[in-house]
Amino acid sequence: MAVTFLARATARNELRKGAVVTVKPEWWTWGGLETLPDFIKVTVTGMGMREAKTFQGSHQRRVTLVTENSDFVNDVFTMRAESNLVGSSGQGGITQAQVQSVLDKWNLTFIDAANDAVRFTATIEQVLQSEGFWQRDPTPFNLTQTDYTDPDHTMTADIGAVPFNIVSDIITSRGGEVDAFAAGTVTLRADRTDAKRMFENLVIDAVNQTIFKARWYFTVADVDDVVNNFAGERTITRAQFLAAIQDEMS
Repeated sequence: MAVTFLARATARNELRKGAVVTVKPEWWTWGGLETLPDFIKVTVTGMGMREAKTFQGSHQRRVTLVTENSDFVNDVFTMRAESNLVGSSGQGGITQAQVQSVLDKWNLTFIDAANDAVRFTATIEQVLQSEGFWQRDPTPFNLTQTDYTDPDHTMTADIGAVPFNIVSDIITSRGGEVDAFAAGTVTLRADRTDAKRMFENLVIDAVNQTIFKARWYFTVADVDDVVNNFAGERTITRAQFLAAIQDEMS
């Protein structure tokens, strides 16, 4: 009775070096890509698949957005994205690097990262002019806010060759309304509260996706040992495996 763990030999995206990717029975026939320089294999004797599968799971830190301060005159909100799944060692918190792409996509301004949370400011006008809202690069639209009368933002967009029905669907799906369309220019209106709720939900979904991570891993030293001394494939006992495997959440 034995199983084989496939783990990263190098880091990639959210997968650290040593992260367990999957586990298969010892007799499994691997493809040509599951090898060095990208992967190592560790075969564990005395372990069955039922137990082994408990070491291939992932964890996903769920994120909550908290509004710390609201400036309704300028429609600027100070917000905090915080994790509710943090291990005893502090693992599982949120870092700026993990959410920077989301901040950029929604025109959010980073403030700081501490205590397992990332703080940022969100200006509704900038949110309505962001890639996240338009689902594409909004630069060609020449977006201009023409009025803000609490609670409504009014904005024009030069949509060019983009079909009006596509633009209209984007606006309405984001909680906005089309006020007018003439000569290739769309005038849209969005309620501040609706826009804030819309982007909060979408930002939470996007941040959650960026921090989905493998839970179990081998240390860098163990990976280097397998690579340098065992040509990328090593066989160990169940006791050796249990002593070596690391838990992201402990």
